[in-house]
Amino acid sequence: MCSSDLQPEYTALMIYGIGVDIVNLKRIASAYSRFGKKFLHRITHPGEIRHADEHPVFIQELAVIFSMKEAVYKALRPVGFPIRFTDVEVIHLPGGAPSVRLHGRLAVHASQANVGEIHVSMTHERDQAVTVAIAMKNGSAAPWEPKKED
Repeated sequence: MCSSDLQPEYTALMIYGIGVDIVNLKRIASAYSRFGKKFLHRITHPGEIRHADEHPVFIQELAVIFSMKEAVYKALRPVGFPIRFTDVEVIHLPGGAPSVRLHGRLAVHASQANVGEIHVSMTHERDQAVTVAIAMKNGSAAPWEPKKED
């Protein structure tokens, strides 16, 4: 059975893209050691910095944030404009599960591509962080669709 054989109600959500990323914690620790706050402000949102600062294993949390942003970019496949790490904000849902919020040109791109939601998952070990992002096409407007000005 292929997707064209399914009833319309089952084809409303489809995968737009899948992204996977793995990052070595030593690489993130080295960049943070070398560039400090400049590195943080280049790759994070203020809320992410606050969350990472509170995390008992700061570099591990920072690596997960970095890796998740990379996975989201890979899932959304933006072309024609530069990637800004601050266009993806890693947030945590009430139960602690990770999620993402899009901003800027990446939010516009996702809206134009009719991406309705992005599912993310992460894991980490002593030396590595791995993340997966699945961007889902949706028949309705994306929650991050830019508001039209009157």
